[in-house]
Amino acid sequence: MTTSPILEVQQLSIQLKSKTLIHPCNFTLHKGEILGLVGESGSGKTLTSMAIFQLLQKEMLLSGSIRLGDVELTQASDKQMRQIRGRDMAFIMQNPMNAFSPVYTIGNQFIELIRTHLQCSKKEAIERATNALADVHLQNPNHLLSLYPFQLSGGMLQRVMIAFASCLQPKVIIADEPTTALDVYNQLQVLKHLEHIRATCDTAILLISHDLSVIAEMADRVIVMEKGHIVETATVLELFDTPKHEYTKHLLNSRLTFQHVKEEAE
Repeated sequence: MTTSPILEVQQLSIQLKSKTLIHPCNFTLHKGEILGLVGESGSGKTLTSMAIFQLLQKEMLLSGSIRLGDVELTQASDKQMRQIRGRDMAFIMQNPMNAFSPVYTIGNQFIELIRTHLQCSKKEAIERATNALADVHLQNPNHLLSLYPFQLSGGMLQRVMIAFASCLQPKVIIADEPTTALDVYNQLQVLKHLEHIRATCDTAILLISHDLSVIAEMADRVIVMEKGHIVETATVLELFDTPKHEYTKHLLNSRLTFQHVKEEAE
């Protein structure tokens, strides 16, 4: 791509005491692009996304540059980050329960999100919230707004979180395992919704997943991480057709072996 990236990560490194968790890494994300991030558990995928969103634990030392457009996120104040989160950049967390306060209803939290970033009436915010919930195929969205997070299943909460992330049409969505808690049908619906957001709003998406079939279907380019290192970056076709790094080949072969074993069992 020849356009300037909407998100640019340069020499990003994360340390905890004397241990390096993420070794210096570089990548870009362009407007309207879906960038896949793959690797086994503990490879540093989620930690990298938390660094971009400035949600690392205080004990972790971050160095390098993370730029969202013209804004250097590593130098942004807490107030600036509160303005950026939700409006310019949204995060779909791996564990949906962590995204909500247990003492406020879904409606209270959704309306607060919308009215924090948009000048609109409460009625307009409710209408926007119900439309966003309907877009992710949740039934009776008006009733859902009156419920507390603990009253919803994990799969429903994950779709609510996706509705939160997409309703303000942010420039960037970081989606960390967005389909983990969903059945096959709702996985497909959520992926279609993310693709719709990308296509209609030109939103860039960093899609983190251990499911290589999701990456193959959705991503334009793919980053492969191993033990805190980026070991390969390629277009999705190049990665699946001609992987270059041994670790990438191992990931792909593991997927093929698992599929073969599953077919034999069936």
